[in-house]
Amino acid sequence: MAKKMIANEHTPKNVLLEEARLQSKMLKNLSNWFKLLLLLSGIGIVGIWWGFSGASLNVIPIVAGGIFTALCVVGMLFVRYALQKGRENVAKILSLADEAKY
Repeated sequence: MAKKMIANEHTPKNVLLEEARLQSKMLKNLSNWFKLLLLLSGIGIVGIWWGFSGASLNVIPIVAGGIFTALCVVGMLFVRYALQKGRENVAKILSLADEAKY
């Protein structure tokens, strides 16, 4: 009696490929956060511009826009770093999946 080979979904290669797929999805989400922070920093810059425009200098929009823009830029730096490390991690996972025998 010959045993039938049943395809095991939990082979190391399949697990690694699934992990790479999930991390790629999260990288796409991080990319969307980066775009959102970029948009919000533009709104902060508009606030700064609004404070300087006009006959009199309006300090509140300048300060608020500056703080808002600075926070957005710091957030963008963190997200950019996470994207870079995440892409490196996905590349490592995929190379391990290529080395897996089954």
